[in-house]
Amino acid sequence: MIDNCAFGYDRNDINMDASIPTPSQQTILGAMVLQIIRDLDELTLSELKVKIGEASREIRLSEDQGVRAIYTLLANKLITIDRSRGSYQPVRSF
Repeated sequence: MIDNCAFGYDRNDINMDASIPTPSQQTILGAMVLQIIRDLDELTLSELKVKIGEASREIRLSEDQGVRAIYTLLANKLITIDRSRGSYQPVRSF
């Protein structure tokens, strides 16, 4: 489901008359964050911000929207950031 949501939609292909709702930009970015975390074994917060920034720009969204998706997932307890390790802050999903 994450893969389909993260890369299954192009903004030009969205049919507004479809009976199945299309995911919002934040939902797509959230799925992309989860996909990045899943695909990379160990990832720090700063590395994740760079990766989601690049991914956001690829789909013509701002880096800020990508970073906002990270903190939305954190607020909803879908990811954790281990801040006890100083500047090395690994990010994990549940």
